[in-house]
Amino acid sequence: MQARLPNAQGAALGSDPSAADRITMRPVAAKGLPKVVCRLIDEADLPEIAKLLTSGLPDPGRDLGYWQSGLARLALHSPPEGYPRFGYMLETEGRPIGVHLLICSAQPGGVRCSATGWFVREEFRQSVAATRLMLRATKLPGAYVNFRPAPTVVPVLEALGSRRISQGLYAALPLFARQSADVQIEAWQGVRLQEADRRLLMDHTAFGCLGVWCRTRDGEQPLIFRRSWIKRRVPCAELIYCRSLEALETAAPALGRMLASLGMPLLLVPTDRPLRGVPGRFFPARLPVYCRGEPAPPIADLSYNYPAIFGSDVQYSGTLSRVLAVGARSLGYQRASARGTEDPRQHWQTGSGN
Repeated sequence: MQARLPNAQGAALGSDPSAADRITMRPVAAKGLPKVVCRLIDEADLPEIAKLLTSGLPDPGRDLGYWQSGLARLALHSPPEGYPRFGYMLETEGRPIGVHLLICSAQPGGVRCSATGWFVREEFRQSVAATRLMLRATKLPGAYVNFRPAPTVVPVLEALGSRRISQGLYAALPLFARQSADVQIEAWQGVRLQEADRRLLMDHTAFGCLGVWCRTRDGEQPLIFRRSWIKRRVPCAELIYCRSLEALETAAPALGRMLASLGMPLLLVPTDRPLRGVPGRFFPARLPVYCRGEPAPPIADLSYNYPAIFGSDVQYSGTLSRVLAVGARSLGYQRASARGTEDPRQHWQTGSGN
């Protein structure tokens, strides 16, 4: 199938995105079909985008409220000049039929664009418009990052030049790590910070993450976590950002005490190796991350990415779920109510009832 792109609106891919925020496409061989418009998402589009993602990506942990809350947090973020604020959408006859959400952020060495929600209604998936929606995102200057893509998406990413930059996950019990001296964890708000660190922590606090400042004998750095759930039942913390895995290993016991006191005794770390001196289990192919272009994110850096802004109910199954459930019980957590209650996220509490 071929498509006509009007010369006035067909800007080159990879150019300033604002230069061609609306592209109209009509299949030449399909007379009578409604025209499809590929354009930037505006804030006024968000209510309908949330409905589209809810119906198109059905998941018990991602209802309409999930997408509405995530999009509201994304609206707090200001992308680099010339990059989309929310991403791109397809619409026909005034209604959205496709979406590609992006989180664009300035990074040392360039801009990172993290894919978030990508969906096109089935009857339009073979159209030129659907292809254009993907290309508009992947051809932006900088790095295009896809965190934990669906298996059916991976061949598309590889065909477009993305490569797998990491794929491992370490499920840790930091409270039981080897003790280390000279570790201090404190609230970042009272620390005099470099502007880049201050902005990183301030942004992610606004997104609903937990940010702290960590000092060890080897230096200091920000650490960012987000509360998550294993199968919507076992509480855990997902590591969103750390500058050095070695510092994380050193600080693990103090971090474990802090996270356990907040009801998150278990820590999920995106990494391609086990954490030294920290009990847990390494899953080498559990958390794939793909990237096209530069700068590629370092391992254990999910800042300005899908889990940081939207959060997630981690739907891991089998061995990982059992390992983490055993870990929760070993720290004094127990099931507080029977399965099937209205809010399954309240099913775990400490043995003391706190």
